[in-house]
Amino acid sequence: VEDSTDAQRALVYEDRRERDLFSRKGIAHATIQLPNGGRLMVFNTHMQASSTPDTLAKNRLARSRQLKQAVTFIQKTVEERRLEKNDMVILAGDFNIDSMPNGIGPGEYEIMMAVLGDVDQDLKGKDIVLESMEEKRVPTFSSFVDLKNPPEEPAKGQRLDYFISFANNDRVEVLNAKVLPFKVKEDGFDRLSDHSGVEVEFKLPEE
Repeated sequence: VEDSTDAQRALVYEDRRERDLFSRKGIAHATIQLPNGGRLMVFNTHMQASSTPDTLAKNRLARSRQLKQAVTFIQKTVEERRLEKNDMVILAGDFNIDSMPNGIGPGEYEIMMAVLGDVDQDLKGKDIVLESMEEKRVPTFSSFVDLKNPPEEPAKGQRLDYFISFANNDRVEVLNAKVLPFKVKEDGFDRLSDHSGVEVEFKLPEE
């Protein structure tokens, strides 16, 4: 299912399993005009979750198919907008693919980056948060259930959320990148989500 306008577009993934059958997980796009005359083509995704260990292989297969759909969607969108030298193309979101050492689904992150790293001659994805943190992998998800009383230091976590930069990477400078929990002090909750936010500050390419 695809909905689109001139400035934004969304696609619901075809392959969804288990509880995700009842959601509309997919990829959404918006184009934002930048002060330097370029455009930020931003894509946001939420991919298949792995809820139980015994279905990990099937959920992993679903994510691989979703990734292929996402790549086709990005290529089509960027091609229609005709990439220029000051444009940035970012894919961000909850991929549900763990890249922590000894994490769930070993090798899946490396396969993901091999696919995203060579989409075509203009689109070569880079994990810019990992690069800016000098290859230090910081968890973005912890498996606590009680949002009212989350642990300060989770015993273990998964790195599931990413910022992937595709275009003009030699001209895009990352000034800062952080992983921050969604902390609040209202309604009896300390956090709004079991995921942390990933914050990235860019320096725009010069005109």
